[in-house]
Amino acid sequence: MSTGRKCTVCARTETPLWRAGPHGPKTLCNACGVRWKKGKLLGYPPPAETIRVTKKIDKKANRKPVNGLSEELARKLMKQRFEVLLRAATLLDLVTAETSQHAV
Repeated sequence: MSTGRKCTVCARTETPLWRAGPHGPKTLCNACGVRWKKGKLLGYPPPAETIRVTKKIDKKANRKPVNGLSEELARKLMKQRFEVLLRAATLLDLVTAETSQHAV
């Protein structure tokens, strides 16, 4: 079953099944793929380590912004919320001061 592929480890061109390896899908012959999956292929990181590193990279690349907003927009909204709360507190202080003066 020659498909024009070549195993990246042993250079075999014929195999009953092409397997995924550290260089991507269908890059290892059946025998090397089984050894790699079991972590017994010398000179290549076991699949668990390869997957762990890939997942970390993917998580950073696919990180979703807070509430679907970009970080810059989220910062602007937080600043506006703070300013609104500050104005409300100032108005409340003024109203409280006026009411206490009228009561006296």
